[in-house]
Parts: sequence; C-alpha cells; structure tokens
Amino acid sequence: MAFTSGSTAPGAFPSSSGDHVKPLLADIDERVEAKEKAREAGVSLLLNIKAILAGDLAGRSLEGFDDWTASLEMLTEAPKSREIRAGLLGGTGLGKSSLLNALMGFNIVPTSQSEACTAAICIYRWNSISENKKILRARITFKSWETVEAELDEMRQELEDLEEAQSLMGGVPDAGYDGRVADLNQQIIQVQNWSGLKRDEIKTWSPKQIINRSKTAFLDIFRRGRGDRSENTYKDIMADTKSDFSKLLKPYIDSSKAKAQDGKSFKFWPLVQLVEVFLKADMLKHGIQLVDLPGTHDALTSRSQIAQSYEHYLDKHIYVTPASRAVDNKAAADFIFSRNDSEALDMDDMLKGDSMCVAITKIDDIDCSSAETEFPTQEVRRVCEALAKLEGDDDYPTDEDSGDSKAMGLKRTGKSHATSNSSKRQKLGDEVATEHDNLSGMDAEELRFRLKELCIRARNEEMKVAVDDRLLKARGSAKNAQSPGDSLPAMYPVSSRAFQDFKKRSRTLESHGFPTPESTGIPQLREWLRQVSLPYREEWADGDIHHIQVLLDAADGWMHDDAADFPQLNDTQKTTIQLSLTRIAEELKEIINVRVRTRLRDNLSRMKPLRGSSLVTGKRGKYSRAGGPQIDKAFENLTKLVLGWRLKNPWGSIRDAEKRDYLHWSTYKACVRRQGGLFTRPARKGQEKSYVHWMADVQRAFWRGHSEFWKEEFTTRLPKLKSRVRTTVRRAFDHWVKEAFQGDSLPSAFQDRVRANMYKLEHLVEKYIADVRQRLQKFFLACRFKSQCLVSEFTEHMRPGFEAAMNHKGKGILKKQRAEVEGHAEKVGRDMFRELRNQLEDELAHDLREVSSDIHQLWVNKKTGCGTRIESILARIAKILCQGKGMEKLSEQINEDTKLQLNAEIGEWREDWRSVAVRLPHAEVTEELEEVEEAEPNIKMEEDAETGEVYEQFVTIKTEPVD
Repeated sequence: MAFTSGSTAPGAFPSSSGDHVKPLLADIDERVEAKEKAREAGVSLLLNIKAILAGDLAGRSLEGFDDWTASLEMLTEAPKSREIRAGLLGGTGLGKSSLLNALMGFNIVPTSQSEACTAAICIYRWNSISENKKILRARITFKSWETVEAELDEMRQELEDLEEAQSLMGGVPDAGYDGRVADLNQQIIQVQNWSGLKRDEIKTWSPKQIINRSKTAFLDIFRRGRGDRSENTYKDIMADTKSDFSKLLKPYIDSSKAKAQDGKSFKFWPLVQLVEVFLKADMLKHGIQLVDLPGTHDALTSRSQIAQSYEHYLDKHIYVTPASRAVDNKAAADFIFSRNDSEALDMDDMLKGDSMCVAITKIDDIDCSSAETEFPTQEVRRVCEALAKLEGDDDYPTDEDSGDSKAMGLKRTGKSHATSNSSKRQKLGDEVATEHDNLSGMDAEELRFRLKELCIRARNEEMKVAVDDRLLKARGSAKNAQSPGDSLPAMYPVSSRAFQDFKKRSRTLESHGFPTPESTGIPQLREWLRQVSLPYREEWADGDIHHIQVLLDAADGWMHDDAADFPQLNDTQKTTIQLSLTRIAEELKEIINVRVRTRLRDNLSRMKPLRGSSLVTGKRGKYSRAGGPQIDKAFENLTKLVLGWRLKNPWGSIRDAEKRDYLHWSTYKACVRRQGGLFTRPARKGQEKSYVHWMADVQRAFWRGHSEFWKEEFTTRLPKLKSRVRTTVRRAFDHWVKEAFQGDSLPSAFQDRVRANMYKLEHLVEKYIADVRQRLQKFFLACRFKSQCLVSEFTEHMRPGFEAAMNHKGKGILKKQRAEVEGHAEKVGRDMFRELRNQLEDELAHDLREVSSDIHQLWVNKKTGCGTRIESILARIAKILCQGKGMEKLSEQINEDTKLQLNAEIGEWREDWRSVAVRLPHAEVTEELEEVEEAEPNIKMEEDAETGEVYEQFVTIKTEPVD
C-alpha cells in the first residue's frame, strides 16, 4: 500500500498532467503573499463553517465541536501574539522619534530638536481591534510601588552623596560635579511633575511620604497602596483622532518639557515602565513592532538604563546616527555602536545584513556654500557655473544668499579634504550628469535644488564608505568568524522631514534636494524591514495553513459519518480492527518518541554552551575539571576591567583621551555607591555624554571567556537541529505507514478508508512539525535573553566589596575604595564566574527538560495532541466500519442542507489551496536528527597526582524517563 510523503507545501496536492501550472513560487516575496492570502481565506471559511454548524441543532452537539471551536479561536488569536521587534537605538536627539513617525506614517511620537522626548520604552504595534470605532489605543504599564520607592531612595542617596562631595572637594573640584547636580535637579523636577509636591518637600520627605502625599499618583496609579506593591499597574487609553490620542498619550511618554507650568497638569512619564501603542499602520500589519528606546546616552541615568535593559529583547536593530557625525566626527564609530555593542551583537550572530542596519538621519542638513571644493564632480561644477552666470557673480552663491536660513553647515576641511576623495566623487558626478544635461532652462531656485541634491548624493556616498569601514572593522574584530555568506549591514541615509513634506504634498526648504519620495530613504528603510520579516511570516503562514487543514479535515469527518456507503465487514474483520487499533497507534507514538523527542532531548542536553562539557547531569558536576580555561580567560578580562575602572570608560570607547584620564574620586565613589550600576557623565569640553557601568563590564568579562562556546551552539549547531526536525518526523511517519498498513494484517476495507483519509493524517503531522520547530525557536530566544541578564547576579557577588568601600571617607578615599573593590574582585572573581556558569547551566538544563516535556505533550495531549488526533481519526473509521460490534455510537447526524454547505466551503478551500500548493518549491532534504550514543554507566572518581583534587572521569547520563 503506497502513500505519498510530504513536501514543503503545507498539505500540497499532486497536480494532474493536464493542469495548467503557473510558474514556481521561488521568490519568498511571492510565496508569502500567496500563503497569507490562503490563510485569510481559510480562516474566513472556518468562521463560516462554525456559523453553519451552530445553526444546525445536531451540529452544536457534534462530538468534539467545543474543542474544534476552541482550536479555531487559537488560530484567529495567534497573529496578535506574533512579533518581530525592531528597535531604534542611538543617543538623545539623533532623530529616532522623527524617523519612527515617518516609517509609520503617523505623527504620534513626540519630537524635539533639543531635548529627549522618549521617556519610556514605546512599542508600536498593529491594532487588530477597533473598540467603539477607536482606531488608536495604547496600554500604559506603570512601574511598581517598590520600583518607584527604590528610585526615590536612590535619589535621596545621590543628594546626600553630592552634599558630602561638595564639602570634601576643596581645591580639587570634580569636572562632573555640576553635571551630577543638574541630573539630580532634573530628577527632582520629575517627581514634582507627577506628585505635585514642592521641591523642599521632596528633598526632605522619605520615599514613602512622597508617594502617599502625592496629589494624583497615589490614587490614580498606586491604587491607594492596596494590593501587591511589587506588581505593575496599567491604564488603557483610546481615541479616534490622532490629535486627541496624542493629547491623551503625551503625559505618559513626552519628557521634553522640564516642568508643568500651571501647577495643575501632571506628567506621569517618570512613573511609566512601558507604553504599547496600537496603530493601523500598514507596515505593522504582519508582526513588525517598532520599538522606540530612550537615548542610550541620555543625560538621565534612568532613561539610559531603560534602553539598555530592553535591547536584548530585540530581533532587529536599527542604529541611528545623524549625518553630521557619520563622517566628520573622529569618534563616529561610537555613534554607530561601541566595541562592547559589537561583541554582544556578534555573540548573537547579528552583525549581518538581515539582523541590523544603520540609519543616517538629518541628511537634509547640509551646507552647499562650498560645494565646488567639498564635492568636486563635473555636475557640481556645471551647476555652480550656471548659478554664477545667472546671478552675474563669479562666486558661488551661498544658501544664506538664497534665503535658506535653516541650512545647517557641516564643518569640513576645504580643498585638502576634497582632494582625497575627488576621484570617487568625480565618478559619482559622471553617473548622474546625464540626468540633467540641460541646465540652461533652469532658474536660480531650480539650480539650487539641483545643487543640494548632488551634494546630498555625494555625501551619502562618503558616509557609506565610512560606515562600511566601521562595520567591516567590527566584524573583523569579532572573536568568531562570520559565515562567508553573511552580507554586511546596509546603510540608509534618510530625511524624515523631507519625506513628511512629500506626504503632506507641500514642499519646504527641508525637502529641497529630494526630487522623489524614494530619494528621502524612508521607502528603502521600510523595504528593509519588510524583507527581513518575510522568513518569519512564511513560517507563521505555514503553521496556520497546517492548522486550517486540520480543522477543515475535522469538519469533513462530520460530513462523512454516515455508514451507508461503507462496505460491510464480517465479525472476524471487525474483531481484527478493534484489536489492532490501539496497537498501531502505540507503534506510531513509540517511533515518534524515539526518533524525535528522544533524539532532540539527547542532542539538546549534550550541547556545550559555556565550556567543553555538556549539560548532562554529572558533566557539570561539582568536581568537574572542564571549564577551567574559560574561567581563567574570563577572570583575566575581569582583572583588566576592574583596574580600568579608575579610568574614564577605557574599554567601551575609542577616544584615547578617555583611556588615559583618571576618574575623579567623587565619580568613583558615585559608582561604588551605585554598586557598579549605570552612572552617566555629562557632556563637557565638546565631548558627548557617556556612561560608566561597572557591572556590565563584569558580565562582559564573563562572556569574553565563554562566548566562543555559546555562539557555536546557538548560532551554528542548534539551528541545524531545528532544520532537521521535518526530515526526522516525516521519515518516522512514513516508516510507520509502511509497517502498519502492509500485507493482510488489517482488512482491506479499513486500509482503503485510511488511504482515503491519509491527507488528514499528513496535515496533523505537518502541524506537529511546525509546533516542534516553534517550541525550539522559543527556547533559543529565551536563551539569548538569559545570556545578557546576569548583571543582577554579579552585583550580589560584588556587593560586599562595594559596601566595604563605602565605609571609607576623608582624605585618600579614592585609593582606599579602589583597594577594596579591586581586592574583592580578585578574591571572589573566579568563584563568582564559576558559580554563575554552573547556575546558568542548571537553568538551561531545567529549560531543556521543559522543552522535552512540551514536545511530548504536542503529541500526547488528550485534546490537542497530534498522536491523539491521529488515533481519533483511525477510531472514527473503525467505528463506522464496525457499527453493531460493541463500538461506541456515533454522534447525531447533521442534516443534508448543512452537509451541502460544508461541502461547498471545504471544496472551495481545497481548490484554492491546490492552485498555490502545486507552485511551491519542494523542501530541501536535510539529515535526520542524530542518534546520540549512550555514555558510560558509572561515575569514576580520579585524583590529580599533583594537587590531590578529586574529579569526575566517567559520568552517568540522567534524563527524564520516556513515556
């Protein structure tokens, strides 16, 4: 008995030789579009079927109808929980908020030319529901009472610390003291904004008094102190116009104004932890979520901490830097990402074109007054000459002469700078010269427009070279080589203001130099986001289509419960079927368990994420010698970093001056008091704001010792397991079909009915494959986040050293505090890393047991398990064939009109899907999951001849029993 094996097409149908087949859907763009249309049609048909059955008295009482309805609800709700989080990262005032508005086509995000506007993490998502015609809605998540109380306590400690520092500084003032005072004043103003209290009250009252006596927050946000004070509270807002929505949203996200002036309006953004904004913006429709983070180099430490803590949730990174920095600033690299950022990105395999890009903002801010020397191309010279002739002046007219008061100049170095890039720019000019060969018909304004366009293009090329050079250096310095096929992250020069002008159909000075909306760069950045989302969307669509087919098959089964058309079996045949039914179902369960679940469990448990030993119990035991070199390397890095804490951010910056300058004693003390937490240094002497985060350095030291193993597992070996799931499941299922339904062991009538329903089993198996792959992906993402969330654990180990350092006061405090901190790090460093490594391995081992259990449930769950549903289909066939032989009575029959309607709906879906399925490419054949050999059964303890240390030589593999 022959059965067809599956293809990549979810439930693909074979095409007859006479069918006219359209071209193969080889392009992922076309495939995703076709599959998503099929998904929408399938869900619509299922909802129609639900309504049809609900209108039939027998339909509402069908066996399994309630479970079927619940499964349909899961299908319709699934898109709401799917997400591709793309975060915009960069310092304060770089144009992130304006860029977000342009990308979404909504002027929702507050913007400011001089101040930070984004105070909390803002996630912009698709609005899938519209309650009371409200097309815009948001959910505000507030910080817990405990968190706010802790922040107020930290503010009080900073106040006391600054008062002490002022009394001790004497004739050696700290250059950062004034900045810290300004930061503290900003924090006090924040509290005034949400509490309505006076400055003196905030400075003298305790955190509890401030919260209890606040005029609105205590009532509106903290529930009068009722409930668990560690829990967050929420607030939902809705509106049907952008202006109304912006007014409602502004108090929770806009921090651009220092203080409410009327004493009546309150600004709650300091109390906000997260804002989720739901919009009907087209680019958000298929799972993309744009994440607006507070500036990572913000003046307020609290905002910087918010941004850094959330970066690990992001699936895609858009690094934002303005055009003025991308080329001219000697430290431009730091405004893309630092060496520390590149190490974290490399460990997660994100230094490539489908994971990150660079957006160069404000490209419209350009001074064309020295265009001939700055951009000496043939076309630029021709335009300048035409302008000179037109205005009767030998000198090139500046933008100021033309009334362009908004032009912002870029400080360049004249001819010497231009000479080095003249050949490159000459080539650019030659390429675009043919576009506007005839300049004689242009007036002065048109020529200036053309000149600005040419200057923007030339500078964009210059920026591309600079950014590509930085990205190549970042990839070259990565400890682990990238795959040769990985593309370099793209750079997108963008002008949000010019794009908004095109959208409003009104040209202003900001849009001069941009002949088309495409020239603003916004459409290209949108396209990048769309392209990187396609693999996610295709996998989601495949899973949904499998789900749709399973539900349609169930409805199809209800139509064919009538036994009138089935062959009559004798008693011997009926007995054979009844006795064989459980056996063949158990055989399928066993083969799936052995080939899929067990192999996955064994392969996952033998991963080596942190050292040269696996997660198998015993391999990571107390006496294991493995991991020594990794601990040594991590400790060596820790020692260097701790010694570097006396300097101004020596490891995260490329600025030589900061590498040599020592921290002031009061700054060092402030970092000690924060127990190594984030400390922001204000901008001074032309340098940007920067930050010190000692505990992030400790985490970085740990991963510099262990990242090689981690990256090998999570970016190379484990993704291969996911790709091999389908081949393994398909071969296991095909093997079962061949063994269970060959020969004469089962009546031919039963085999014929199984053959007729085999497509239903195929659909269930394909859904199981999709569910297993999704569970593995969930595990991988959880591990990525877990790897970057060790700071709090390291802080607990380092806390005694910081507390001891805080006991020192008076003259020579810096030397004394350094001795305490450096001595404590030397004392506990190795044990700290070893303990955290073991803890992380234990957590991963626990997570793996959960993965194995969940995969098992995907097959055996009594309601939704794939194996359970397959057994149910076989049992239904047996019931119909064996009626009258002690089998359970079937449910009531639906009427003929209902059957006709169901048949029409199901037939429509199958016909439509067939036309898509035959055009889908076949799956790439991969290897099966490897069968792991059993390890030695006994533990053998051996003693080191030199040290006398006892360690494990052989271990026992302990895993959960196979059900």
